[in-house]
Amino acid sequence: MTASARRTTTSRRRGAALAARAPARRTAATAPKAQRAARACVLGASGEAIRAQVEERLGEIRAIQAEMADISRRTVASSLNAAGIAANDMTKVLRDVVSGVIVAAGKSGGDRAVSIQAVAKGAMAGVQEAQGNLTRAASTIMKTALKETNAAGAELAEVARSTLQGIAEGTSEAGGNANEVVKATIRSAFAVADDLGKLAREAVRQVLAGSAEGWAEIVKTRRAEMEKARKTALARVHAAPAA
Repeated sequence: MTASARRTTTSRRRGAALAARAPARRTAATAPKAQRAARACVLGASGEAIRAQVEERLGEIRAIQAEMADISRRTVASSLNAAGIAANDMTKVLRDVVSGVIVAAGKSGGDRAVSIQAVAKGAMAGVQEAQGNLTRAASTIMKTALKETNAAGAELAEVARSTLQGIAEGTSEAGGNANEVVKATIRSAFAVADDLGKLAREAVRQVLAGSAEGWAEIVKTRRAEMEKARKTALARVHAAPAA
């Protein structure tokens, strides 16, 4: 074999060896790093004391919200059943209910956002109970919440967010199309905010922009939880011994 042929053969062997090693290098370089396990938070005596008390208070807040939602549901349903479910009657009832909670929160120094979320949720359930139009109801609730909050000189962004959350939860639990209702509600919120001025428009748009997708996922999760709870309840009924 000539010197030239030996050099060519050697070059080919080196090229083949490099090609064989290259995939292994790329694989090693692109292999995902193992994620660190979440470190459990270890609380001392003070941390445990505050944790227990805060959990208790949060539980009380959730109970109050549930009670407010139930009051709202019963009030709206009974008022609509008494007056009928004509569009004008429903709008009047919902405006009155939402205005009432905004005024109550202002006079008591309570959190408007927390209150309106509970009342919006209950109101949607009440409208469904009276077989009213959920999309129109949601629009009225959002418009009234924003207008009354703006008139009171309070923060609009959190009220808008909480109102939308209450509407989404109430519609979902009532079995309505929460995704479509949320989208329509957001459009109504933007329209009202445009009329309230530049600052209101920016505040509402920043907090609600892109919310439809987020609420769609929340609604999906909520429905899955409700279906799981329903199946669990049915399983308990079937498992119970016959009397």
